[in-house]
Amino acid sequence: MTPANPQAGLNAVTQRTPGHPAQAAALQTAIEPTLVATASLAATDHSLTALPDATDPTITLLSTATGQIVTIKPDAKKKPVDAGGVEVTNASGGEQQITEATAKGGVQVITISQNAKTARKIRFTTTIPDGTGWVPQSNGQIYLMPKGGGQPDPIMVLAAPWAVDANGVSLPTSYTVKGKTIIQTIDTKGAAFPIVSDPDWWWWTATIAGCTIAVGTFLTGILKAPAILAKAQSIINSSRTLTNIVNQLGGIKGTLNAIVAMATKKANPTVVALVKNFVNTGGKMLMDALSIGSCYQLIKAM
Repeated sequence: MTPANPQAGLNAVTQRTPGHPAQAAALQTAIEPTLVATASLAATDHSLTALPDATDPTITLLSTATGQIVTIKPDAKKKPVDAGGVEVTNASGGEQQITEATAKGGVQVITISQNAKTARKIRFTTTIPDGTGWVPQSNGQIYLMPKGGGQPDPIMVLAAPWAVDANGVSLPTSYTVKGKTIIQTIDTKGAAFPIVSDPDWWWWTATIAGCTIAVGTFLTGILKAPAILAKAQSIINSSRTLTNIVNQLGGIKGTLNAIVAMATKKANPTVVALVKNFVNTGGKMLMDALSIGSCYQLIKAM
Protein backbone atom coordinates (compact mmCIF):
# COMPACT_ATOMS: atom_id res chain seq x y z
CA MET A 1 0.00 0.00 0.00
CA THR A 2 1.31 3.45 -0.91
CA PRO A 3 2.32 5.60 2.10
CA ALA A 4 -0.08 8.42 2.89
CA ASN A 5 0.88 12.08 3.18
CA PRO A 6 -2.49 13.57 4.11
CA GLN A 7 -1.46 17.18 3.50
CA ALA A 8 0.23 16.79 0.10
CA GLY A 9 -2.79 17.74 -2.02
CA LEU A 10 -3.84 20.52 0.35
CA ASN A 11 -0.32 21.96 0.40
CA ALA A 12 -0.08 21.88 -3.40
CA VAL A 13 -3.29 23.92 -3.63
CA THR A 14 -2.59 26.47 -0.89
CA GLN A 15 0.91 27.11 -2.22
CA ARG A 16 -0.74 28.21 -5.46
CA THR A 17 -3.45 30.30 -3.77
CA PRO A 18 -1.50 32.31 -1.17
CA GLY A 19 -2.99 35.18 0.80
CA HIS A 20 -6.49 33.73 1.22
CA PRO A 21 -6.72 32.38 4.81
CA ALA A 22 -10.50 31.86 4.78
CA GLN A 23 -10.26 29.80 1.62
CA ALA A 24 -7.36 27.78 3.04
CA ALA A 25 -9.42 27.04 6.16
CA ALA A 26 -12.38 25.84 4.07
CA LEU A 27 -10.11 23.58 2.02
CA GLN A 28 -8.87 21.76 5.13
CA THR A 29 -11.93 19.50 5.09
CA ALA A 30 -12.75 19.69 1.37
CA ILE A 31 -9.49 18.25 0.06
CA GLU A 32 -9.13 14.53 0.66
CA PRO A 33 -6.10 12.98 2.43
CA THR A 34 -3.45 12.13 -0.16
CA LEU A 35 -1.67 8.94 -1.10
CA VAL A 36 1.65 10.16 -2.46
CA ALA A 37 2.24 8.66 -5.89
CA THR A 38 5.57 7.13 -6.90
CA ALA A 39 6.20 7.26 -10.66
CA SER A 40 2.58 8.48 -10.87
CA LEU A 41 1.23 5.28 -9.26
CA ALA A 42 -0.55 4.89 -5.91
CA ALA A 43 -2.13 1.79 -4.39
CA THR A 44 -4.47 0.79 -1.58
CA ASP A 45 -5.47 -2.71 -0.55
CA HIS A 46 -8.36 -2.56 -3.05
CA SER A 47 -7.31 -0.15 -5.80
CA LEU A 48 -4.55 1.13 -8.06
CA THR A 49 -4.49 4.70 -9.34
CA ALA A 50 -2.31 5.95 -12.19
CA LEU A 51 -2.08 9.75 -12.26
CA PRO A 52 -1.43 11.73 -15.43
CA ASP A 53 2.21 12.25 -16.34
CA ALA A 54 4.32 13.75 -19.11
CA THR A 55 3.62 10.80 -21.42
CA ASP A 56 -0.11 10.31 -20.75
CA PRO A 57 -2.62 12.95 -19.55
CA THR A 58 -5.19 10.30 -18.59
CA ILE A 59 -6.08 9.19 -15.06
CA THR A 60 -6.59 5.43 -14.76
CA LEU A 61 -8.45 3.86 -11.85
CA LEU A 62 -8.32 0.09 -11.33
CA SER A 63 -10.40 -1.74 -8.75
CA THR A 64 -8.25 -4.70 -7.76
CA ALA A 65 -11.29 -6.11 -5.96
CA THR A 66 -13.37 -6.36 -9.15
CA GLY A 67 -10.92 -5.86 -12.03
CA GLN A 68 -12.93 -2.92 -13.39
CA ILE A 69 -11.21 0.10 -14.93
CA VAL A 70 -12.34 3.71 -15.31
CA THR A 71 -10.28 6.39 -17.04
CA ILE A 72 -10.70 10.16 -16.69
CA LYS A 73 -9.24 12.81 -18.96
CA PRO A 74 -9.43 16.36 -17.58
CA ASP A 75 -9.63 19.30 -19.95
CA ALA A 76 -5.90 20.03 -19.72
CA LYS A 77 -3.70 21.32 -22.51
CA LYS A 78 -0.18 21.00 -21.10
CA LYS A 79 1.86 18.18 -19.63
CA PRO A 80 1.55 17.61 -15.87
CA VAL A 81 4.47 18.18 -13.54
CA ASP A 82 5.15 16.16 -10.38
CA ALA A 83 4.81 18.24 -7.20
CA GLY A 84 5.72 16.03 -4.28
CA GLY A 85 3.60 13.03 -5.23
CA VAL A 86 0.68 14.92 -6.77
CA GLU A 87 0.46 16.12 -10.37
CA VAL A 88 0.02 19.76 -11.38
CA THR A 89 -1.27 20.60 -14.86
CA ASN A 90 -1.95 23.89 -16.59
CA ALA A 91 -5.43 23.47 -18.03
CA SER A 92 -7.13 25.37 -20.82
CA GLY A 93 -7.71 29.06 -20.10
CA GLY A 94 -4.80 29.40 -17.70
CA GLU A 95 -6.25 27.62 -14.64
CA GLN A 96 -4.36 24.87 -12.85
CA GLN A 97 -5.42 21.35 -11.90
CA ILE A 98 -3.89 19.38 -9.04
CA THR A 99 -4.53 15.64 -9.31
CA GLU A 100 -4.06 13.52 -6.22
CA ALA A 101 -4.58 9.86 -5.43
CA THR A 102 -6.74 9.72 -2.32
CA ALA A 103 -6.30 7.59 0.77
CA LYS A 104 -9.73 6.03 0.20
CA GLY A 105 -8.56 4.55 -3.10
CA GLY A 106 -9.80 7.04 -5.67
CA VAL A 107 -8.74 10.32 -7.23
CA GLN A 108 -9.48 13.99 -6.66
CA VAL A 109 -8.94 16.59 -9.40
CA ILE A 110 -8.75 20.04 -7.83
CA THR A 111 -9.11 23.00 -10.20
CA ILE A 112 -7.87 26.50 -9.40
CA SER A 113 -9.73 29.00 -11.61
CA GLN A 114 -8.56 32.59 -11.93
CA ASN A 115 -11.60 33.97 -13.75
CA ALA A 116 -15.27 33.29 -14.42
CA LYS A 117 -14.68 32.06 -17.95
CA THR A 118 -12.56 29.11 -16.84
CA ALA A 119 -14.54 28.39 -13.67
CA ARG A 120 -18.07 28.19 -15.09
CA LYS A 121 -17.79 24.80 -16.80
CA ILE A 122 -15.07 22.21 -16.17
CA ARG A 123 -15.18 19.04 -18.31
CA PHE A 124 -13.98 15.50 -17.63
CA THR A 125 -14.12 12.85 -20.35
CA THR A 126 -14.29 9.26 -19.11
CA THR A 127 -14.16 5.70 -20.34
CA ILE A 128 -16.16 3.19 -18.31
CA PRO A 129 -16.79 -0.58 -18.32
CA ASP A 130 -19.10 -1.92 -21.00
CA GLY A 131 -22.71 -2.09 -19.88
CA THR A 132 -22.42 0.75 -17.36
CA GLY A 133 -23.38 4.42 -17.27
CA TRP A 134 -23.14 7.55 -15.12
CA VAL A 135 -26.40 8.18 -13.23
CA PRO A 136 -26.99 11.53 -11.42
CA GLN A 137 -28.42 11.29 -7.88
CA SER A 138 -30.74 13.66 -6.02
CA ASN A 139 -28.00 14.46 -3.47
CA GLY A 140 -25.64 15.81 -6.14
CA GLN A 141 -23.54 12.69 -6.44
CA ILE A 142 -23.16 10.65 -9.62
CA TYR A 143 -23.12 6.86 -9.54
CA LEU A 144 -21.52 4.53 -12.05
CA MET A 145 -24.22 1.88 -12.40
CA PRO A 146 -24.76 -1.26 -14.50
CA LYS A 147 -27.39 -0.71 -17.15
CA GLY A 148 -30.57 -2.71 -16.72
CA GLY A 149 -30.95 -2.23 -12.97
CA GLY A 150 -29.74 -5.67 -11.92
CA GLN A 151 -27.35 -4.34 -9.25
CA PRO A 152 -28.63 -2.01 -6.52
CA ASP A 153 -25.22 -0.66 -5.44
CA PRO A 154 -23.01 1.65 -7.50
CA ILE A 155 -19.68 0.51 -8.88
CA MET A 156 -18.10 3.92 -8.39
CA VAL A 157 -19.20 7.17 -6.78
CA LEU A 158 -18.47 10.73 -7.87
CA ALA A 159 -18.97 12.67 -4.65
CA ALA A 160 -21.20 15.75 -4.59
CA PRO A 161 -19.30 18.74 -5.99
CA TRP A 162 -18.01 21.73 -4.08
CA ALA A 163 -16.46 25.08 -4.99
CA VAL A 164 -14.91 27.67 -2.67
CA ASP A 165 -13.98 31.23 -3.57
CA ALA A 166 -11.04 33.28 -2.29
CA ASN A 167 -13.07 34.47 0.71
CA GLY A 168 -13.93 30.92 1.78
CA VAL A 169 -17.52 31.20 0.51
CA SER A 170 -19.11 28.01 -0.81
CA LEU A 171 -20.49 28.55 -4.30
CA PRO A 172 -23.48 26.83 -5.95
CA THR A 173 -22.19 24.03 -8.15
CA SER A 174 -23.53 20.89 -9.81
CA TYR A 175 -22.70 18.12 -12.28
CA THR A 176 -24.34 17.25 -15.56
CA VAL A 177 -23.72 14.13 -17.61
CA LYS A 178 -23.47 14.08 -21.39
CA GLY A 179 -22.79 10.51 -22.42
CA LYS A 180 -19.45 9.67 -20.84
CA THR A 181 -18.49 13.31 -20.21
CA ILE A 182 -19.08 14.88 -16.81
CA ILE A 183 -19.34 18.67 -16.58
CA GLN A 184 -19.03 20.63 -13.34
CA THR A 185 -20.88 23.97 -13.52
CA ILE A 186 -20.17 26.70 -10.97
CA ASP A 187 -22.22 29.84 -10.31
CA THR A 188 -19.50 32.50 -10.04
CA LYS A 189 -21.79 35.52 -9.55
CA GLY A 190 -20.26 37.75 -6.87
CA ALA A 191 -17.37 35.34 -6.28
CA ALA A 192 -13.83 36.40 -5.39
CA PHE A 193 -11.07 34.71 -7.36
CA PRO A 194 -9.30 32.33 -7.37
CA ILE A 195 -12.00 29.66 -7.07
CA VAL A 196 -11.05 26.13 -6.01
CA SER A 197 -13.32 23.22 -6.97
CA ASP A 198 -13.19 19.47 -7.41
CA PRO A 199 -14.56 16.19 -8.58
CA ASP A 200 -13.73 13.27 -6.28
CA TRP A 201 -14.13 9.71 -7.58
CA TRP A 202 -13.93 6.54 -5.47
CA TRP A 203 -14.80 2.85 -5.81
CA TRP A 204 -17.94 1.77 -3.94
CA THR A 205 -17.79 -2.01 -4.33
CA ALA A 206 -14.03 -2.10 -3.73
CA THR A 207 -14.36 0.18 -0.70
CA ILE A 208 -16.85 -2.23 0.86
CA ALA A 209 -14.22 -4.94 0.47
CA GLY A 210 -11.56 -2.64 1.93
CA CYS A 211 -13.78 -1.77 4.89
CA THR A 212 -14.52 -5.42 5.63
CA ILE A 213 -10.84 -6.40 5.41
CA ALA A 214 -9.71 -3.46 7.57
CA VAL A 215 -12.22 -4.24 10.31
CA GLY A 216 -11.31 -7.93 10.23
CA THR A 217 -7.61 -7.08 10.50
CA PHE A 218 -8.25 -4.84 13.49
CA LEU A 219 -10.44 -7.37 15.29
CA THR A 220 -7.74 -10.00 14.81
CA GLY A 221 -5.02 -7.60 15.93
CA ILE A 222 -6.62 -6.58 19.20
CA LEU A 223 -6.60 -10.18 20.35
CA LYS A 224 -2.79 -9.99 20.20
CA ALA A 225 -2.36 -6.37 21.28
CA PRO A 226 -4.82 -5.35 24.02
CA ALA A 227 -3.04 -1.99 24.33
CA ILE A 228 -4.61 -1.02 20.98
CA LEU A 229 -8.06 -1.73 22.36
CA ALA A 230 -7.27 0.38 25.43
CA LYS A 231 -6.26 3.35 23.27
CA ALA A 232 -9.39 3.02 21.17
CA GLN A 233 -11.47 2.96 24.34
CA SER A 234 -9.78 6.16 25.52
CA ILE A 235 -10.96 7.94 22.36
CA ILE A 236 -14.51 6.73 22.98
CA ASN A 237 -14.40 7.79 26.62
CA SER A 238 -13.58 11.37 25.59
CA SER A 239 -17.22 11.82 24.58
CA ARG A 240 -20.21 10.86 26.71
CA THR A 241 -22.46 10.70 23.63
CA LEU A 242 -19.98 8.52 21.76
CA THR A 243 -19.64 6.24 24.77
CA ASN A 244 -23.41 5.81 24.97
CA ILE A 245 -23.71 4.89 21.28
CA VAL A 246 -20.82 2.41 21.42
CA ASN A 247 -22.34 0.78 24.50
CA GLN A 248 -25.67 0.39 22.68
CA LEU A 249 -23.85 -1.31 19.80
CA GLY A 250 -22.13 -3.77 22.13
CA GLY A 251 -18.75 -2.12 22.75
CA ILE A 252 -15.93 -1.56 20.27
CA LYS A 253 -16.19 -5.01 18.69
CA GLY A 254 -19.95 -4.72 18.37
CA THR A 255 -19.60 -1.25 16.83
CA LEU A 256 -17.11 -2.46 14.24
CA ASN A 257 -19.29 -5.42 13.33
CA ALA A 258 -22.26 -3.05 13.02
CA ILE A 259 -20.25 -0.81 10.68
CA VAL A 260 -19.50 -3.77 8.40
CA ALA A 261 -23.14 -4.87 8.56
CA MET A 262 -24.26 -1.40 7.48
CA ALA A 263 -21.63 -1.18 4.72
CA THR A 264 -22.82 -4.51 3.32
CA LYS A 265 -26.49 -3.57 3.83
CA LYS A 266 -27.14 -6.30 6.39
CA ALA A 267 -27.97 -4.02 9.32
CA ASN A 268 -31.46 -3.43 10.66
CA PRO A 269 -32.84 0.15 10.85
CA THR A 270 -31.98 0.53 14.55
CA VAL A 271 -28.35 -0.38 13.95
CA VAL A 272 -28.19 1.89 10.89
CA ALA A 273 -29.42 4.84 12.94
CA LEU A 274 -26.90 4.14 15.72
CA VAL A 275 -23.98 3.81 13.29
CA LYS A 276 -24.90 7.10 11.59
CA ASN A 277 -25.05 8.79 15.00
CA PHE A 278 -21.69 7.23 15.84
CA VAL A 279 -20.12 8.73 12.71
CA ASN A 280 -21.72 12.14 13.25
CA THR A 281 -20.69 12.45 16.91
CA GLY A 282 -16.95 11.90 16.68
CA GLY A 283 -16.71 8.38 15.32
CA LYS A 284 -14.53 9.54 12.42
CA MET A 285 -11.66 10.20 14.83
CA LEU A 286 -11.83 6.63 16.08
CA MET A 287 -12.19 5.19 12.58
CA ASP A 288 -9.15 7.12 11.36
CA ALA A 289 -7.16 6.00 14.39
CA LEU A 290 -8.05 2.38 13.65
CA SER A 291 -7.21 2.75 9.93
CA ILE A 292 -10.76 2.00 8.83
CA GLY A 293 -11.40 5.32 7.09
CA SER A 294 -12.80 3.48 4.07
CA CYS A 295 -15.76 2.47 6.23
CA TYR A 296 -16.40 6.11 7.13
CA GLN A 297 -16.61 7.06 3.45
CA LEU A 298 -19.22 4.39 2.79
CA ILE A 299 -21.40 5.32 5.73
CA LYS A 300 -21.35 9.04 4.91
CA ALA A 301 -22.47 8.23 1.35
CA MET A 302 -25.42 6.12 2.48
